[in-house]
Amino acid sequence: MKLQAVYLLPGVSFTPGVGGYSSTQSFWDVDKHPQLKCEEQKNGDIWLTNPRGTRIEISALAISNKVRVPEKAAKP
Repeated sequence: MKLQAVYLLPGVSFTPGVGGYSSTQSFWDVDKHPQLKCEEQKNGDIWLTNPRGTRIEISALAISNKVRVPEKAAKP
């Protein structure tokens, strides 16, 4: 199963630092945010990396839901 989207708890957001997005986001989705590379850490945290190389770390405690899809259905 491959991570497809991450939704944050109500009131939690992050600033992606990428042009074309609103100043803050409450979720990451591979289809809607293709410029943000997402890595899931062993402890459940999420690391998003923008095209400038800036890493945004999101604690597992701030995540309300993770959506996974079968590897075959996931986009690269």
